[in-house]
Formats: sequence, C-alpha cells, structure tokens
Amino acid sequence: MSNKVKIAFYTDFSNESRVALNTLIFNTWGFDFDLDILCLSEKDNMEYSKSEMEGLKKELDFNLENGHQIKSKIFSTEEEKLLLSHLNNEDYFCLMIGVSSSETEWKPGNILYNFYYHIKKDLIIIPLSHQVKIENRGMIALEFENLEKLYALKKSEEFFKFYFAKLKLVIISDDLLSKDDNEMITEFTAKILPGIDIQIVNFEKAVTQELILYSVLESPIDYFIYFNDDYLEDVVHGKLEAAILPGIHKFTLARVWINDELLENLKYGEAATEKLQLKTFEEDYISQ
Repeated sequence: MSNKVKIAFYTDFSNESRVALNTLIFNTWGFDFDLDILCLSEKDNMEYSKSEMEGLKKELDFNLENGHQIKSKIFSTEEEKLLLSHLNNEDYFCLMIGVSSSETEWKPGNILYNFYYHIKKDLIIIPLSHQVKIENRGMIALEFENLEKLYALKKSEEFFKFYFAKLKLVIISDDLLSKDDNEMITEFTAKILPGIDIQIVNFEKAVTQELILYSVLESPIDYFIYFNDDYLEDVVHGKLEAAILPGIHKFTLARVWINDELLENLKYGEAATEKLQLKTFEEDYISQ
C-alpha cells in the first residue's frame, strides 16, 4: 500500500499559476501524491472560477499518470481566513504558489503575504520567469545553531536522489566555524542525506546576503531552500517585498517549515512522517 502525501496548489488562474502548475506536473513525474487545487474567488466570479477549476482538473487527469486523486475547493474572498485555517489543519506536504515579480503581492492584506506569514507548512514559491525543466541544482541555507532543521529534508530525500541533486549547503554563523565544526557538519549531512552530492560552505552572517547573491550569479540554481524561524526567513521576505526575488533570479524558493514535534519524529522515527516517495510498478498496475 502507498503512503501518499497530499500537495496543495493555490491558483488564481493567472499566467503565474500556469507556470507553477507546469512545474508541479513536470517535476513530480513518477512520485506518489494526491493534489488539492485551491482558489479564492469573488462571489460575482464564482461561476467563472468553477468553470476554470473544472478545466484544470480535466487537464491534470490527462497529464498526470494514473493513481493521483485530484480534488478542488473554491473559497469566496470573504472566506480567506477559512482558507488559511484549511491549509494549516489539513495534512498537506506543502503548498505551491506561482508569483510574479511585483512587490504589491507581498504587502499586508495580500493573500500571498498571508500565506508566507500564517501557513505552517512547506511553502514552494515559483516565479513567472522560472523555466520548466529537470531541477537538480539547489542551494540550502541556514544558521549553524539551526543545523538540526536539516532533518526536514529527509521528507524529500527521494526527490533529491531521483533527480541526482547537486546541492550547496550554506552554513551561516557569526564567525567562521572551526575545522572540527566543519567536519561535524559534513558527517551530519552525510547521515541525513546519504549518497547525495552536497558541497558545504560557511559564510559569516554579516556578509551572507552578498556571498549568496554572488554564488547564485556565478553558478545558477533551480531552487533555494531555507527554513522557518531562521535568519533567512525574514531576509527573503524583505527581498520579496522589494520585488528583488524571485523574479529576477528565476529560481524557486522553498521555505521549509519544521517544529519540535516534527523534528523529533524525523530524528528518532517515533511516529510516521509523510515523505515524498516514488510510485512502484505494483501501484501503477493496480491503479490501471
């Protein structure tokens, strides 16, 4: 039996949402998941939203291989708080959204702003300028004191392996770390994500933003992974508000959300944790 994850995809039926949806379809090929498509609609536009939603479901039924359960739910704009509550209370693996490079999307009162600050799930932000292709070049960044948050990446271990990921891990610290600290980090990451190509670098916090930008420009990436309650969470939001990210740099932003309970489950395996997994031949055969 499959232990599927459930992905939430938010759409406003824009070109931005189309790019994000195409990215989702392309990069989840072969993986076992169900999909909920969600949107907000003005009451006057409800019939239009229903028609567009039905079209999306038919398209996904055609483009995704057998075995995926696709559901949709339309919330009126007056039900925005209900949408946020739904996203937090359902067992979603992540929420995926498409965005442009406009700073107006990241101001208080905007739904994308509210997603960023109120959703306690992994948040995948895909820019309009993002190319739909195999994604295997990633950068991960977090503070040294939050190193254990890397356990959250075990949820996506099969994704990294399937696409032969080449990852750069940026460890942020007030001062450069010692040789012993660096050796510990190397052993730690090899235990969490065995067999994955990971280059580890250490940046001082005072120059982190400049060095990350230089690194990305020198060697383009497909996705940038960072974590809740970490130095970069507010930094990235500041860049979004200023329309600096992600439109200019074209890469996907992945804000990984982890709390103490999830960390303990991933660290010690005391409770089942949903992970993105490849479909098996038997599952494909049964679904047909």
